[in-house]
Parts: sequence; C-alpha cells; structure tokens
Amino acid sequence: EKYRATHEIQHQVTLTQGVWFGKYTVTQEQWERITGNNPSRFKEKSQPVENISWLDTQEFINTLNSTNEGIFRLPTESEWEYACRAGSATAYYFGDDIGQIDDYA
Repeated sequence: EKYRATHEIQHQVTLTQGVWFGKYTVTQEQWERITGNNPSRFKEKSQPVENISWLDTQEFINTLNSTNEGIFRLPTESEWEYACRAGSATAYYFGDDIGQIDDYA
C-alpha cells in the first residue's frame, strides 16, 4: 500500500467467530441514558457522542452489559479492519487511488 507506514504490513487473518457491529453510532442521548452524563463538546442529543476515551468507552460497555440486554464489546483490530475494508485487499475499500478519497470520505 503506497501510503502505509513502514511498520504496517498486510497479512492474512482468520476470524473464527461471528462479529456484529452497531448500524449507527452511539448518540449523546444514549450515552447519557447509560452513564448519566454527556461529555460531548458539541451538544446535540441526536448526534454521536464524542470527546470520550477508551476508558470511558469501557465503562459505558460494562454498564450496558450489566443491563442484561446483551454482551457488547469493542471490535478487535482485525475485526475493525475487516469491516472497514469491506472484503477488499486494496488500500481503501473503494480501491487504491487516494485521489478518489473525497468521493468516499
């Protein structure tokens, strides 16, 4: 891949279990319902929560899991990359041409 860092390599990974992703981002309203606070800098209940850390996210997930609504977690790096690549082996899910990034980003 033309723009990758020298320490990044593409290698074969096998996902041995199914993985499911939320269809939508967690909104500020959902975050506040679970945690009791809204840390977002740009307040708008229907918008994605932002201004949170990995630790904040772990606390959110632990609280959510305690409600017996399911078992939730963040994806592994391999799961996330698989989802982002959409089954492709190119630099971007739409191909290798960075000149097209404005059409997709």
